[in-house]
Amino acid sequence: MNSWQRKTALVFAMICCAFLIGLVGWKGVTAAPSWDEWEAISGQTFSRPWLTVYGDRVMAGVTGTDSNIYIAGMNRFGEWNNWKNYGLRCVGGPALVSFGGRLQAFIRSSDGRLYSTISGGSGPRIRLNIDDGDFQFFWQDNRLRISSEPSAVVYRGRVYVVVRGSDGRAYLNSVTENGRWGNWQNLGIATPSAPFIGVFQNELLIAVRSSDNRIMISSDPSGSFRRSPWREVPGGGRTPDTPVFAEYRDRLYMVVRGTDNGIYFNSRSRNGWSGWSAIGGATPSAPGIVSFDDQLYLMVRGTDNRIYVNQFSGSAWRKPVWNRPGPGPRPDPGHWPNPGPGPRPDPWRPGPDRPGSPDRDRHQSWQGWQRFPDGETPSGAASIEYNGQLFTMVRGTNNGIFVKTGLGPGWREIGGATTGSPALEKHEGSLYALVRGTDNGLYVARYNGSWRDWTGIGGATPSGGALVSYNGSLYAIVRGTDDGVYVNQMVRGNWRGWTNIGGKTSSEPAATVHQGRLYLAVRGTDNKIYLRTLAGRGWDDWYEAPGGGLTTSGPSLASFQGRLWIVVRGTDNRLWANTRQGEGSFSGWSELPGNGLTSANPSLAVYRDDLYLVVKGFGDNSIWWNSYR
Repeated sequence: MNSWQRKTALVFAMICCAFLIGLVGWKGVTAAPSWDEWEAISGQTFSRPWLTVYGDRVMAGVTGTDSNIYIAGMNRFGEWNNWKNYGLRCVGGPALVSFGGRLQAFIRSSDGRLYSTISGGSGPRIRLNIDDGDFQFFWQDNRLRISSEPSAVVYRGRVYVVVRGSDGRAYLNSVTENGRWGNWQNLGIATPSAPFIGVFQNELLIAVRSSDNRIMISSDPSGSFRRSPWREVPGGGRTPDTPVFAEYRDRLYMVVRGTDNGIYFNSRSRNGWSGWSAIGGATPSAPGIVSFDDQLYLMVRGTDNRIYVNQFSGSAWRKPVWNRPGPGPRPDPGHWPNPGPGPRPDPWRPGPDRPGSPDRDRHQSWQGWQRFPDGETPSGAASIEYNGQLFTMVRGTNNGIFVKTGLGPGWREIGGATTGSPALEKHEGSLYALVRGTDNGLYVARYNGSWRDWTGIGGATPSGGALVSYNGSLYAIVRGTDDGVYVNQMVRGNWRGWTNIGGKTSSEPAATVHQGRLYLAVRGTDNKIYLRTLAGRGWDDWYEAPGGGLTTSGPSLASFQGRLWIVVRGTDNRLWANTRQGEGSFSGWSELPGNGLTSANPSLAVYRDDLYLVVKGFGDNSIWWNSYR
């Protein structure tokens, strides 16, 4: 995009006094404090921008002044990389979503066809003339011609897409990861602009501009919209373009281009709508919006066709201020002795399915991935059965500690803060949790109907830890700040102190009890998976899990129906399992079915005679589960 022709630099109207309160078509508009500055980034566009979260970045998509697709990313420090030209012309901007472990794009071609990077569509495909071949577009459906850019969102394992048809009405469809589309559904409303789709409070929500410029919404938790009425957003607002919205801190924030080209927002909580307020600035197109890293971001096309960004922190809109974090508190090195030499690396070579692999059992199989209906985490989860219920604990996106029971909605924050994956274990009738504090210290809390306060047990770790109950003692096992493996043992309520048991790891360890032995698994500093057992009073030697696998996160362990299970995140971000029946040989590594992906350590739990696997999604902070039965 650096090659785009730039018009003469103008003072961006977004910083000028472009807004007069109470202009025609806007009733009851009030000035919003602190929406006073925008940041210009590189590039120019003739389209609305599109924002989405992909992994630990915000991805922006626009159509350049040459009508080609351009995409750029912003990291958590606000640093934008250069716009990349994808060499394909489209009408209007692209819609981007994180789906199937990839950044997926949906576009409208000049002849009114819908194209997407999700394979499996009918008709011709477009191969982009670029060196690295990041995108390949497929014609998605020949039954509908569209007259607007598409809008898309991921919901319950599918991508839902809304468009304006050639008849001027709004249509909805959805597609699976393997390219299976449903039927186009007429949503029963005419619109002069593109509709917009998103998720709010675990329901699909669609917003459109009506034929008389009112702002209309409809919602449906099932995604069918067959009996969902259209309602006008309160406040009397009018727009000549697509209304957009995002969920942020349990509120719905809707942002529109006003009939005066000003930028306005309205927010909805449980108590109703706030009313329309002017943000400041001006745009000739619809905005782009996304919630990321506890901030709400807006991107707009300026009246000079440059691209501008604004940021909302919960109380004020402002020009983003990008500050890298400085050094944090350092744990006392006296906790951890110097490490010894680590094992040597070996490449990951997953082979074909082997006889006896867990996916090929005659009577049992994995049931398929399902997403928790709410909740997000930037780290691995922890799950366990306790008192007949499945407990799951996660680190929230605000570093708070959240717990839920069952597989439905309803997370509860229990106090404390963590910067890593938690661990859970049952011991002497109580449920214990172990977390790494924001100071890298180790903290334990106990639950027996209610959660007790967090208590420090000494030591420090750069990762999460493991808890395991064995022979009447509760063991905490962690990675030290020197990458050593350390164990602390609680006997009769008292922690004995940390002991280095040898070996090195670069992630959180995992532990379980299997056939009377305590099994410990770690990721080595060479990314291989190592095991060790404790039987009686002494530890056996470390040995590599057979099969030659590698992992980029901590492993997970469970004992289920006489088997020892090891599940890891592979270097391809897929999920791989290795099992051992009794004292026999290991099955070797086998990829779990269902095309699951994760960017963190997985968690195994035995619950109601099934084996449950809980993971953080790949490309976002969603939480997913699968069961083996």
